[in-house]
Amino acid sequence: MKKLQALLLMLGIAGMAFAQPGPGMGEGMERHPGDGKEPMHGRQNIMAKLNLTDDQQSQMHKLRIDLQKKQAIVQSKIRLARLDIEELFMAATPDKGAIEKKMKEVSDLQYQEKLNGLDHMFAVKAILTPEQQKLWKDHMREGGPEVRERFMERMREDR
Repeated sequence: MKKLQALLLMLGIAGMAFAQPGPGMGEGMERHPGDGKEPMHGRQNIMAKLNLTDDQQSQMHKLRIDLQKKQAIVQSKIRLARLDIEELFMAATPDKGAIEKKMKEVSDLQYQEKLNGLDHMFAVKAILTPEQQKLWKDHMREGGPEVRERFMERMREDR
């Protein structure tokens, strides 16, 4: 029985480790256009290119803070649910149904995180002029899904 518990614990910990997003080396970094020397954060680069008005900068800041607050709540719920999963795995007789239910809760919370980010991206787009929207769209298209994912990761890291 102890071997089974140890195995379940190891599987649970391994599963949680693989589910944890983590920044890679140089993630979100790109070379400053033209000079090839100092790396510049992609967000800083696009923000400079957008040439935002003071009002737009203020709105962007508020949107970013609001997103960070929402994400902090969701992320804390995810961490708590993962701790619950660990406890469920360590039970004398682990309940597969309860573990599955908790895993579903984590998945739903991760989905909510992505929806929060999507809402944020549309809110940002709404405050940009048509010219700025084109720059924003080009920036997102250049990197494809990777840029969008790094954008979301940076939003979480900026907390």
